[in-house]
Amino acid sequence: LPGGHLKENEPLNKGLKREVKEETGLDISQAVFYKKIKNKHFYYAKYDSQPIKLSDEHVDYGFYKKKELNPEKTFEKIAIEVLEKIENE
Repeated sequence: LPGGHLKENEPLNKGLKREVKEETGLDISQAVFYKKIKNKHFYYAKYDSQPIKLSDEHVDYGFYKKKELNPEKTFEKIAIEVLEKIENE
């Protein structure tokens, strides 16, 4: 999952778009807030087939089916929850 820190006085949505762009090269336009855990805010958005260009912070990326995710791992558990939410909409 792309992530990072806000710059001083930076709004969440602006920081979200900046971090995703910096780390993946993706432009996101319709991110949906999912939940906050401590100081981490989780959003989801639809991937629209833009080419992914990873920053030096990352070495790989992948797309996974829900059954391939491990609910024992925090971030994967959140991904499962989001997928289930989307399936039920």
